Amino acid sequence: MESFDFNELRKKIVSFLDKDMNPEEEKLFLHHVKQNPTLNREIEHQQSIRSKIKQSFQRPDLAPGLHDRILDSIRGKR
Repeated sequence: MESFDFNELRKKIVSFLDKDMNPEEEKLFLHHVKQNPTLNREIEHQQSIRSKIKQSFQRPDLAPGLHDRILDSIRGKR
């Protein structure tokens, strides 16, 4: 893989993590990652950020029936 500037590399990482690469692009990218420990660490860092974001936005568990009771209350069915 040819060398990229930082912005291009970031786009490649995002594309890889979003699974937007075709199989050939992914193969070439992964080959490049294996040869570049810094790039591998950046991918791991980005994955960690994504994981933390997902954890931050998880919906809380609701008590059974709470959703329906709220909707009934809004609709005036109490």
